[in-house]
Amino acid sequence: MTARVVLNFHDLIIVSGQDLPDVLKNKIQSGAGRFVSDAPPSPGPPPEPDILLTPMTRAPELDTFSRHMNHVYGFCQVMFEGKPAICFLGRARPELCVYFSSSGTLVMAFQPDTKSADLFWAILLFACHLMSRLKQMLLCHGSVVVKNGRAIVFSGHHGVGKTPVLLHFLKNGWEYLSDDKFFLSRRQVYLMQTHIAVNHYHFQMLPWLSRYVAKKKQVVLPLAVRQGLSRLATRIWPGGVPVRVYCQLHPGTRIDLETNPFHTGIVSRAVPMLWVMLQNTGTPDVHPLNPETGLDKLALIQQMFFTLRSDLEKCLLFYSDRTPLPVRDLLGQNLPEDLVFALASAPKSSQLDRFYENILDACP
Repeated sequence: MTARVVLNFHDLIIVSGQDLPDVLKNKIQSGAGRFVSDAPPSPGPPPEPDILLTPMTRAPELDTFSRHMNHVYGFCQVMFEGKPAICFLGRARPELCVYFSSSGTLVMAFQPDTKSADLFWAILLFACHLMSRLKQMLLCHGSVVVKNGRAIVFSGHHGVGKTPVLLHFLKNGWEYLSDDKFFLSRRQVYLMQTHIAVNHYHFQMLPWLSRYVAKKKQVVLPLAVRQGLSRLATRIWPGGVPVRVYCQLHPGTRIDLETNPFHTGIVSRAVPMLWVMLQNTGTPDVHPLNPETGLDKLALIQQMFFTLRSDLEKCLLFYSDRTPLPVRDLLGQNLPEDLVFALASAPKSSQLDRFYENILDACP
């Protein structure tokens, strides 16, 4: 079966798809269900989407060199529908082609019988990231908690400890806006996903968590082995590690906050008042940063998060007449003028209460 789908993130990014296989629509529904609509089109011409999802009417031709480039980068460059396109292979055939249309829409053309839902979702997230930059806003990486319309944002590299901090704040009555990704536009942060990915070590760090989450996946491979395999996986799948592979390397479970397990609310948008950059060393003290240093560090964190897709972005933009502003400039345009920056070490389990109090003291 096929379906139509519209994915609208607060009118910031609009994704439109027609004739999507159920496997792809279900993936979109699972990843961003609150923002999905399958309503019939309204009378009159539909608005031009930022991202268009459409089935391939024919597959591009691949030569030996293209297949070699796919082996090196995880994608290759081809001509598709008269446009230079990025092509991802699956089962030794072109599975997904991405290119800019003449109007500037980012088109994702998929095989009508595709089964590669994980690849499709990873590239759709990349497309949202790229289109947000071209529209002079940002898809950001970090955790966000909210109280009384004012948000605290925690940023840092993968595994630094943002999720335990988020969970501790939720336990203390704060509302949820982000665990991993959110939009930053016009001095506000915007909800993107309504679930939290909880890994096995979170249960050890937060003993109370088992009262809210019953399911706990078992760890099979030692940490050092999983870290090595994770580095290898990012080389094999530069467009994004497939979800099934990621879940094997980072065992965990997903908490759907639409079911309200923490008895807290979900906030769609808020104004950030404090932006905390987390690091791995030191005590859980919070150190203020001047705005220039804060912007520099925040730009580095954003670039680290999306670095695996930087080659993909450069290849797409090379054939486009559109150029996004640098990340630091986009942050400067979209952050509130009175935002406070701070640097802090991610707390251990015994330090969470002290860290929480220190963060509250740092709030303006």
